[in-house]
Amino acid sequence: MAAKQEGAYFWDWSAAMGGACSMLRWAATDPPFAAPDHVHLFAPGYQATAEDLFRVIMDGYDRYRALHLTS
Repeated sequence: MAAKQEGAYFWDWSAAMGGACSMLRWAATDPPFAAPDHVHLFAPGYQATAEDLFRVIMDGYDRYRALHLTS
C-alpha cells in the first residue's frame, strides 16, 4: 500500500461502512444512509462515517499522547 510505504495514514472508508458491497446495504436501510446511485451518501451516512473517522483519529492521538506526552 502506498500510504504505508510513505509512512502516511490511510483510513479505509469502505471498511468503515462495513466492507464489500456495503453501499448496497446502506442504500437499503430505513432511513437510507446512501443514495440509490450507490455513489453518494445521505446525511446519516456521512454522519456515521465522520464519527468513525473522528474516533480513529482521536484513538491515534490518545496513543501518541500516551507515548510522547507523559508527565
